[in-house]
Amino acid sequence: MNSLYCTAFVRTNLNYCDFIHVVESILDTKSENANIETDDLDIFVDKNDDYDPAKIDLTDGFLFYPYRMEIDSIKGSREYKESLLKFIRNLRKKGYDVVPACDYEDYLNSPE
Repeated sequence: MNSLYCTAFVRTNLNYCDFIHVVESILDTKSENANIETDDLDIFVDKNDDYDPAKIDLTDGFLFYPYRMEIDSIKGSREYKESLLKFIRNLRKKGYDVVPACDYEDYLNSPE
């Protein structure tokens, strides 16, 4: 697995299409079939097959959030981690719970 690859779980009450529009708005781009690309990020937004609102508040409850994003770098971009950090922070500023799961998740969870 690419060490830059990241899965991010997102908790929101928005429906799928509205959530994709939020992602598009933050990244100032349009998606194609839930695939969103910027200069640095390649993101696939998907419904989480394991979504279970009854389990969200348990330990590791993020695994049951309604959406997951599969995120990778474009061309091994050096700016990738910084772009991903900015994107996750922008989602959080909008009030969404975002939990990244990757080799560098501590960096993505660092305070501003």
